[in-house]
Amino acid sequence: MGKAMWSVQLLEFGIAHFVVANKQPLPTTQEELQNALGQEFHRTLGQLAHTVGAAQNLPTDFEDEISWLVDERNWLAHKIRSQNHNDIYHFDKFNSLLDRLTELDRRAMNLVKTITELLEKWTVSRGVSKKELDAEVNRLYCQWKFP
Repeated sequence: MGKAMWSVQLLEFGIAHFVVANKQPLPTTQEELQNALGQEFHRTLGQLAHTVGAAQNLPTDFEDEISWLVDERNWLAHKIRSQNHNDIYHFDKFNSLLDRLTELDRRAMNLVKTITELLEKWTVSRGVSKKELDAEVNRLYCQWKFP
């Protein structure tokens, strides 16, 4: 359950950045950027999905995927205990539950990859070289990983 929710939250984080990157006008100062991101981080996945659905350059199946993910995320956050609490006591039901959670995780991470690729293209289109972008990603990765 935790991995699936983690992946959905990572997707929310990526979509929030994508929404801000596509705002008109773009934030021009660090303060404006942080404020815009803060506003998006307070929105639900469903709200973010509605906003991002109007963006251009999204894959054709994006709307269907995000709609499915919103439904599954809401099930995981609000209904799994009431609807599936006995599944852990039955081998077949438990395996079905694990399969559903694994599929949620997989599909969320696929959309994370899509959003990441779109943000990378957006960044490069603004004059940042792929080499510079990769160096910054590596710097942040080294900063965030555990010692």
